[in-house]
Amino acid sequence: LPQKFIQDPNKTAELTAYALNAAHDHSLLEKLKAQNLAYDLQADVENFGTLNALFVIDIDLTMEGAKNINQVLGACFTALNNLKKSNVPPYLFEERQALQKLKYNYQPRINAFQYVMQAGRDLPDEDLSSYPQKTVLAAGYDAAAVTELLQQLTPQNGCFYVIADPKYTQLTLDRKEKWLGAEYKTVPLTPAQIDSWQEATDAQITLSPPNPYLPTQLKLIDNTEKQTSFTAPKKIINNAYGTIYLAQDDYFFEPKIYYQIKVYTPSFRNSASMQVLKELYIACLNEELQTEIIAAHNAGLTLLVFPDQLSLNFIFDGYSEKAALLAQTVLKKIKNFQPSAALYNKHYELALQNCQNFP
Repeated sequence: LPQKFIQDPNKTAELTAYALNAAHDHSLLEKLKAQNLAYDLQADVENFGTLNALFVIDIDLTMEGAKNINQVLGACFTALNNLKKSNVPPYLFEERQALQKLKYNYQPRINAFQYVMQAGRDLPDEDLSSYPQKTVLAAGYDAAAVTELLQQLTPQNGCFYVIADPKYTQLTLDRKEKWLGAEYKTVPLTPAQIDSWQEATDAQITLSPPNPYLPTQLKLIDNTEKQTSFTAPKKIINNAYGTIYLAQDDYFFEPKIYYQIKVYTPSFRNSASMQVLKELYIACLNEELQTEIIAAHNAGLTLLVFPDQLSLNFIFDGYSEKAALLAQTVLKKIKNFQPSAALYNKHYELALQNCQNFP
C-alpha cells in the first residue's frame, strides 16, 4: 500500500476490505462458490511496522480453484473493478463505524496483562490523549481517498501466492527456499492476463445491501440491584413441540442473548456411515447458511450449527436486538433444505482431502 494509506486516520483500506467481505447473495465469495472455485474468502490489511502494509485477499480454494488460478484472480479483479465504478458507499462506512463502537462498548473482559499487551501494541501509533478513539474508529468518510486506493489495487502492483499440490497447478517446482528447503516456482504475469483483469467487470458481483442484523437500539431493561448469584433457569414452555427454558441475566447486565436449540432425531443413529453422512449434511447446511453466518458475525452475532450424538444444535449468541430475526431467517431457510449433488460432492471432496492430509 502507498504510505498515505498505512497510518490513514480514515482507515480507507480497512473500509475497502470490509466492502469486499460483506456477506450477501451477489458477493465475490458467492460468485467463486457458485463456480466451485472457493470455500471461503477474507480481505484484510496486514501491517508490518509503521512503514509497510499489504492489502490482502486470502482465498481458501477448492481443488477446482487450484486448477483455475487465472479464473479466481480474474474474479477478484472483477470485484475491485466494480468497486472502482461504484465506489464504497457511505452506508458501509457508517455500518463499519457502528460495529466498531459496539465491539468497543461491549468488549469481553480480559485480564490486566492482556490489556497492557494490547495497549502496548496500539500506543506507538496513537497519542495517549486520544487513545483508543483513533485506533478503534475512522476519522471520517473520504470517497476520493477510496477511489485513489482502488486505483492502486491493480495486477501490476500485486503479488500472488498459491499454496497447492503441483498436480493441480500443473507446475514443476524448480527452486528451493533457502532455510527450510521448501520447493516453489515463480511465474510472471503475461500481458494478456493483465489486460483481461484490468478491464473485467461483472454485473452479478454487487455491493452488499445494509446488514439486517446490525443492532440500532441496545438499551438495557431497567432492573433492580445486581444479584450476587445466577438465577436458575425456568421452564416456560413444555408441550408436544418441545421444552423451552429461560435463564434471565441479572448479573452481567449486557444487551446480549444466548439461544441454544437442540433438535433430536432418530436419524442420527450410532453407525459409522450415519456419522459421516451427518457431518457432510452439516457441512452443506453451514455453506447454505454462510451468508447469514457472515452477516451476523459482522453485526456481533454468532451462529453455530453442529451435531452431537442424537441431535442437531443451533446456537445464536450475541447482541439481542436482531437475534430473533436471525433465528427466524435461519430456521425458515433450513426447513426444506436439501443439499444439491454438486454441493454434496464439493464437501465430500473436502472431507476426503482433510482425511488424506491428517497426520
